[in-house]
Amino acid sequence: LWDLGRPELYELRLQVEGAGLSDEFPQVFGFREFWIEGREFFLNGVPFRPRPVLAEVLGRESFNEREIDGKLRGFLRAGFNLAQHW
Repeated sequence: LWDLGRPELYELRLQVEGAGLSDEFPQVFGFREFWIEGREFFLNGVPFRPRPVLAEVLGRESFNEREIDGKLRGFLRAGFNLAQHW
């Protein structure tokens, strides 16, 4: 199971070959389990308590990947674990 800070990622390589066609597409992915029991949320078997933050700032200005990564890590350090983008 994939979790933040502990990625268990896989890579799928889809190959297509045929008359005059030869192509390959790699895709990285991971698995998560999420379910709700009553009022409790669970992520990968562990209780998950959503702490949302409004992430409008991520799309309003032209940031590069490093700046966006820094903002998201800052949200995590502040205790937020769910970003909303409207």
